Amino acid sequence: VTSRNVDISGSEVDFGDVATKTVAEQTIRITHTGTGPGTFNATTNNTANFTLADENGGTFRLSPGEEELLSVNADLSDAGEVTANLTVANTSGEVYPLNDADHDNITLKATGEAPNITIGSTEPVDYGDTPVNSTESRGINITNDGSAALTVNISSAFNVSEAKNFTVIGDTELEIPAKSSQNVTIGASPITTG
Repeated sequence: VTSRNVDISGSEVDFGDVATKTVAEQTIRITHTGTGPGTFNATTNNTANFTLADENGGTFRLSPGEEELLSVNADLSDAGEVTANLTVANTSGEVYPLNDADHDNITLKATGEAPNITIGSTEPVDYGDTPVNSTESRGINITNDGSAALTVNISSAFNVSEAKNFTVIGDTELEIPAKSSQNVTIGASPITTG
């Protein structure tokens, strides 16, 4: 009797923390432990977050004792934990047992991390009466209370007419770590009265 069993080390692949809108890759080693050659097809039940990145789309042929290194990508769009099952079957849909007879899939797991920006106050920043061609500066606090680093380009926050009267004093691009704040100084330099 020919058997076509496969073995994967462990029952879970944890990608760990993955920044949203980036791709993390893990390689899974699949070993044919049966007695006859077979064509195998690996699939996940959550293709929105986990995709097979190998060139054959998850389909591979193995003889007994041979191994396949299957690349799986985690691509998360939101913060929080997501999971999926990776299943190996033949082309007719017969599911092969993985590792032992008690389960036929392994769990894929990743935790999405995303920044979350909060700007100091919702109230307008008051520069008071600022003479033409002089500069008055005010600090604005930017907080990242998310779970991943935040990159902010302050200079792109001003439209063309605002950029004539307001400037960033200091670095215009900031990298704010998760659960951190940074103060930005904005200078008001009116070029006309009013």
